[in-house]
Amino acid sequence: MTEDRVCVVRVEPANVSIRVKPNESLMAAAERQGYHWPTICHGQAVCTACCIVLEGNAEAFEPPALIEKQGLQLLAGRSFYEGKVVRLACQAHPITDTNVTKRGVRPASSSS
Repeated sequence: MTEDRVCVVRVEPANVSIRVKPNESLMAAAERQGYHWPTICHGQAVCTACCIVLEGNAEAFEPPALIEKQGLQLLAGRSFYEGKVVRLACQAHPITDTNVTKRGVRPASSSS
């Protein structure tokens, strides 16, 4: 991604598009734009509550750093994620436009 390139990540089933700045995680971008993103550890890569399933190009994000790889190991053996490309939104930095699935994303002012 060029230094000024903003990536657009479509999040389903919320049906929202998140504009992610260079060197910004998907979760940080969503929160900056007024969305609630499910999390417990708030970006420490230990709760895995922020995990996303990539629906498009598996290489739409930068390769995971060590902290994300360690967090993703916590998901190992969970049948729900078997065969899916999963990343942690608190750590994942997109490099191209893509689509992901994450339940629970909603406008921060929403009470549901």
